[in-house]
Amino acid sequence: MNIDFVSLKAFLTVVDTESIRAASDNLNLSISAVSRRISELEIEFGQQLFTRHSRGVEITEAGRLLAAHTRETFATLGLMCSDMEKLKAGDIGRVMISANGSSLVNGLARHIREFLDAHPNVAVDLQEQLTPDILQHVAGGSTDIGFVSNTMRLPEGVTTYPYCSDKLVLAVAATHALADLESVRFSQMLEFQVIGVSETSSLTRLLRKVGGMANSGFSYSYMASTNEIARTMVANNLGIAVLPEQFVVPYTDMLPIRAIPIAEEWAHREISMVIRSGEEISGPARAFFDWICKMNTDQEIMQR
Repeated sequence: MNIDFVSLKAFLTVVDTESIRAASDNLNLSISAVSRRISELEIEFGQQLFTRHSRGVEITEAGRLLAAHTRETFATLGLMCSDMEKLKAGDIGRVMISANGSSLVNGLARHIREFLDAHPNVAVDLQEQLTPDILQHVAGGSTDIGFVSNTMRLPEGVTTYPYCSDKLVLAVAATHALADLESVRFSQMLEFQVIGVSETSSLTRLLRKVGGMANSGFSYSYMASTNEIARTMVANNLGIAVLPEQFVVPYTDMLPIRAIPIAEEWAHREISMVIRSGEEISGPARAFFDWICKMNTDQEIMQR
């Protein structure tokens, strides 16, 4: 069917004003242009939409049916335009987030909850992943925003922004020989069995790098799949483990473990928010990105 929205708008205006002349004034179209568009609609549908008389026009049954559908169509178009604007502004939609465990326990989980409370029509798809996988997914476009530890070389096509700091500690059993130390250095760990967390994690790679720089011949005795598993193994005195502070300290009253500060610079990591470089992210992703930036700015102001 060859129907355009201008003709439908002209038709509805004639219906509402009951006059082709009045419709032409409202639409800033000539009387002949409005009349022609009505005639084209009547030809298209093969039915008369108005009865013409000296006082104006009177709508027919076919005209009333078309008017009802046309109003629904314009209402739907209005909702479509409104939703597209809301999506662009980040008021509705979905944002894909990939985050490592350290970012989640250092405030991200809370920030996501606060964002969802403030943006009830935005959904968040969250996946906990290792930093190498997060970087790959952000660069490849399957994730809008990632949260990673700054201990790895960044791939091309991504840009990072500061999010928070993360402190690493040495987790040991309460009865371990190191349990009473006020702080520990990497060289002191080498005497004991060390538990690693996932061979491809940024933390595992960091410790291998530290061990290589120290020419220590460092190696892991066990490899756990998650920080939680490594913490459980430590509690059962199977070895010691370097873990993010927030995975250890909150559990020292529940488990027979201790968190020993590491007195070396490498134990202080920065966690960054990462997005694709040179590419505009979606409205919902931009809204979340701006929310996180605002949270960090407000926190800096409070700390001054």
